[in-house]
Amino acid sequence: MEHNSPPLERLIMEIELQINHSLWNEGAISEELYRRAQELIIKKQGRGNDGSICDPQ
Repeated sequence: MEHNSPPLERLIMEIELQINHSLWNEGAISEELYRRAQELIIKKQGRGNDGSICDPQ
């Protein structure tokens, strides 16, 4: 498995979070699914919830 550089990993995570947020805004996924996916995306990157751009609060 190839490892990406930290900036590239961060970019990938932000893109995944943005897609997840767009799906939620469009009503394609429920809020529960949105929250679970957000947690998994962040956890996959080994980072804590840092208040990324996709947090609706």
